[in-house]
Amino acid sequence: MSNGDVFEKSHDELDFEFLGNIRGREWRVQTNVYGNGSTAVGREERYQLWFDPTEDYHQYSILWSHERIIFYIDNIPIREVVRTQAMGGDFPSKPMSLYATIWDGSTWATSGGRYKVNYKLAPYVADFADLILHGCAVDPSDHKTACQGSDAVLYDAITMSADQRTAMAKFRKKHMTYSYCHDRIRYPTPPAECMFVGPESQNFLASGEAKFNYRHRRGRRYGRSSVDARTKGEMAVETGIRTGVCMGSKCGALLRELEKIWTEVGESKEDKDLMLVELERECIRVYRRKVEEAGSNRAHLHRSLAEKEAEVTALMSALGEQSLQLKMEKRLPLKEQLASVNPLLEDLRKKKEERLKQFADIKSQIEKITVEILGSSHHDHSPANPVKIEEDDLSIRKLTEYQSQLRILQKEKSDRLQKVLESVNEMHSLCEHLEVDFRKTVETVHPSLHDTGGGHSPNISETALEGLSQAILKLKTEKKIRTQKLLEAVESLLELWNLMDTPVEERKYFGRVTCILGLPEHDIGCFGLLSLDTIKQMEAEVERLTNLKARRMKELVLRKRMELEEICRTAHIEPDMSTASEKIGALIDSGIVDPSELLTKIEMQIVKAREESMIRKEIMERVDKWLAACEEENWLEDYDQDENKYSAGRGAHLNLKRAEKARAIVTKIPDTVDKLMNKISVWEKERNMPFLYDGVPLVSLLEEYKVIRLKKEELKRRYRDQKKLQNLLLTGKETVYGSKPSPKRSNNFNRKTNENGFMTPTPWRLSAGGATPDLLMQCSYSGHSNGCFKEIRRLSTTSLNLISISKDDRVSSLASVTSSEPGSPPLSQLSGLNR
Repeated sequence: MSNGDVFEKSHDELDFEFLGNIRGREWRVQTNVYGNGSTAVGREERYQLWFDPTEDYHQYSILWSHERIIFYIDNIPIREVVRTQAMGGDFPSKPMSLYATIWDGSTWATSGGRYKVNYKLAPYVADFADLILHGCAVDPSDHKTACQGSDAVLYDAITMSADQRTAMAKFRKKHMTYSYCHDRIRYPTPPAECMFVGPESQNFLASGEAKFNYRHRRGRRYGRSSVDARTKGEMAVETGIRTGVCMGSKCGALLRELEKIWTEVGESKEDKDLMLVELERECIRVYRRKVEEAGSNRAHLHRSLAEKEAEVTALMSALGEQSLQLKMEKRLPLKEQLASVNPLLEDLRKKKEERLKQFADIKSQIEKITVEILGSSHHDHSPANPVKIEEDDLSIRKLTEYQSQLRILQKEKSDRLQKVLESVNEMHSLCEHLEVDFRKTVETVHPSLHDTGGGHSPNISETALEGLSQAILKLKTEKKIRTQKLLEAVESLLELWNLMDTPVEERKYFGRVTCILGLPEHDIGCFGLLSLDTIKQMEAEVERLTNLKARRMKELVLRKRMELEEICRTAHIEPDMSTASEKIGALIDSGIVDPSELLTKIEMQIVKAREESMIRKEIMERVDKWLAACEEENWLEDYDQDENKYSAGRGAHLNLKRAEKARAIVTKIPDTVDKLMNKISVWEKERNMPFLYDGVPLVSLLEEYKVIRLKKEELKRRYRDQKKLQNLLLTGKETVYGSKPSPKRSNNFNRKTNENGFMTPTPWRLSAGGATPDLLMQCSYSGHSNGCFKEIRRLSTTSLNLISISKDDRVSSLASVTSSEPGSPPLSQLSGLNR
């Protein structure tokens, strides 16, 4: 494990390294511990394996917690590094990742670098299987651990049992070939964590290498064990002999001294026998007392041993340490059995205390969060009311269950807290929009909610959440009601402003409010316009304008009627005469009709007129185009009658250009009329109604125009024929009289030019086109359009009773013709065409 990719100069590292091997030799594995980039202080240990790691899979494990690091091979602990204060940052403490590499260490690994890598034997392969990771994951972006406090305590509480420590001691004594703690050449002063391995150093050389290799140590251990057994037996025999001799010599000396005293005193044989019996009794009492005391002590030891064994069994059962088994040698003395039980019992008691603290911490957190979720405020977490813990089950499984329950509750608390904060923020926003006191509003739900950033956590109970939901719903309903009132007031205000033409100066006061029209509902509150004062001001202004509207209703009605007439005049539509200006005044003055109803009726007529104007728009544009062409046609006719049109006067060239354009437009009039009639026909078929122009069907006007145009063309053709006849008569006259009369200039067609050089067009009133759209346009804007159209139809339907000139009367007719201008038709003859 390493973190060198993140902490390049201060990385941590924990390694299993399989060193290069020579064929036929035992494989060696090395463990390394580096902390905080301290590669200068290597903490290597090497071991010879009891198997060939290339033949089968084996399990290599590392336990790494805040307090210790333990290396395992096939679940046998081989090395333990306990964190000490003296190590400081040399103990790995930063998050690490798992790596597996094959790298060239032949400069030092194989017999100190004696044998190098043979790359001809490549490729080199390493296989790994059944990877298991237990621990706390770390976010790679911010290197923060996801380990909860209870999880960290749980991992730190993992230690080795007595059996595991015994197995580790046997392994190290049997298989360890090098230890940095015993390398006095490399470290004259051993590192701080090596102080406890002093008795072990006698088995290592000054270089840190073991004095005996694996094979020698195994053979010598067998011989030494036999010698030790034999020696122990001899020592036991010698001790017994020595004890018996010692005891016999002391008792014999005392008896001999007693007999000497008795002889000097002169005690009789009977007395001596009685004294010896008394002495024997006294000795028996002493022995019996000692035996009783020894028996009582033995019973006490048996009882103590049984109690401690029962306590060990109970503790193992409570802690769930099923892997631990209490193995007692019944042949051993009771004190030795007690001595072997005490360390295990103390270890289990410490584990129990630590486990109780973990359970107390977790259960305390669970109860606290549960109380917060339930909303109760009477729970006391003081030391006087400690958390109750069932000591019968303190297993890791039970602890894991509590941890899972705690994580679920913490997640629920976090979710509830998030909901509360979101609801409080939403309530704060609504209160700002409605200009309502937020503190009073939120305190009605719960006092702890108005200051979520203080020392007290907000209430997250169901009651608080439900109260927040109801308060938010109430504020939203109020916001919706106020928004609707404000929009209705704005619409009414705008309608009244437009109706009464309120000046801009008066509208400015409420300009900020009227801008909300058309905005989404959620954006209206952002302007701070939903306060009660603003709505009251709007409603008061609407009421004032409504009262003012009632006083000015007659004026408003007449103004709306004028607006209707203007729309109808522009669109050439006949306005509804039921609301004519003459009738409106009489109706309002008489009080028969409500002015509001009359105004509503006129407004409906205006809407209808505008809709009809939009429907007629395309055709009316074509009509305007046709009328403009007819105006150009009338101007061109006047221009063609002017004999001075080709003079070099000022502006003559502009008239020529206009005449050219006018001729191009006039030639398109028939096509324009045909297309217009087709368009009108389609329009009438779609709507099943005639297209009226100032109350007259537009199709009939166009047909009349076409008839008049044909008559004009016929009149022009006959005029050209008469002019040819006139020229023939003048030629005959010249032949008869031998001279040609000088033509007279007629003053009828003299035209004055304007200041720009353009000829002032005069309508050709005596032509057959006298009822053309020029007259139509003059009549259409008058109030008596029906009479005008009757006159147009009368003029257009009058037959052209042209006078037939016989061959006998031609000479007499030409007598009057010769007095007129030869370049134009005689006015006296044209005046009788429309009889």
